[in-house]
Amino acid sequence: MARLVKDSIEESGDISQNLDLPLNFTELSTQTEGYSATDLKDLVARAIHQVAMRASSGTKVIVGSFYLTVCATLIIFLKQLELTQADFAAAQVDFVPLSLRDVKLEKSDTAWSDIGGTFSYTPSRGRWLNYTRSL
Repeated sequence: MARLVKDSIEESGDISQNLDLPLNFTELSTQTEGYSATDLKDLVARAIHQVAMRASSGTKVIVGSFYLTVCATLIIFLKQLELTQADFAAAQVDFVPLSLRDVKLEKSDTAWSDIGGTFSYTPSRGRWLNYTRSL
């Protein structure tokens, strides 16, 4: 994953990593366990896209009755764009790995308390237990 991030950052040119607060690749790898190489590429691309979205949002300044929007290029010159852990967290929102796309997942309404256990002993259960022990 570190290699994918490094290649994407080099390709973009304007984006860098914060050297004071580097990305935690151990945490990212635990969050992306089971992802294929294609999934990781997509996730890194989405994280880079989050950086671009953050830069392009700009800030609005009210001058009289006009709204002036500080453009993304001015923000780039004022502060170099940095890829952060928050960008990866935002990129993972609604991200579905390739192996799970078009798979219908069901959520059960059954809780562990509904399953329960044997709380009372009946003679028929005792015969069954004795039968299984004799096998």
